[in-house]
Amino acid sequence: MAHSDDHGFVLPPRVAHHKVVIVPIIFEKTKESTLDASRKVRDLLHPLHPLLDERDEVSAGWKFNCWELRGVPLRLEIGPRDVESGSVVVVRRDNRHKETVATKDLKKRVPEILEEMQRDLFMTSKKHLESSIVRVKTFEQFVEATDHKKIALAPHCGSAGCEEQLKDKTQGVTSRCVPFEGSETSETCINCSERAMYLVYFARSY
Repeated sequence: MAHSDDHGFVLPPRVAHHKVVIVPIIFEKTKESTLDASRKVRDLLHPLHPLLDERDEVSAGWKFNCWELRGVPLRLEIGPRDVESGSVVVVRRDNRHKETVATKDLKKRVPEILEEMQRDLFMTSKKHLESSIVRVKTFEQFVEATDHKKIALAPHCGSAGCEEQLKDKTQGVTSRCVPFEGSETSETCINCSERAMYLVYFARSY
């Protein structure tokens, strides 16, 4: 499933090439100490291959937008106050939730947050998919469901010619796939009224 919002792409951690980006919040007087702390965090989290955005020609806000647009799952913000307190602000890309984590706990907590994000994105997609499926038994129900951009689970005879007729009659609705389980049915085809071979997911491409 695809994930995005008004701020750009949202990548599930398990498929993201870069899972973490570290953004130092740089002020001239504390630049070196902030960069030094940021590099130590990068080294601490080396198994995750975090990015460290050391650019000083753009603002921290510009960097935040840049990495949000690209969908990097976690952003670690490190400013002078964080250096003093020995902590890091961790920001999730999906819900933009911020959590302050002690630097000594990052190695344990960052993978936990990534797994939480992975689970939440999966459950959100699963819920959306399930709410988009409508079980139909008549052609009228089929048309109503697909006209409302739903996925229709309908009995079908399996004939390619029949599916072509169905596509023409519904302005482009075609089969997506046959469920691995529970596809057997004794109903009649949604289009030609012949005996259905199985239940099929149908939808219109957008």
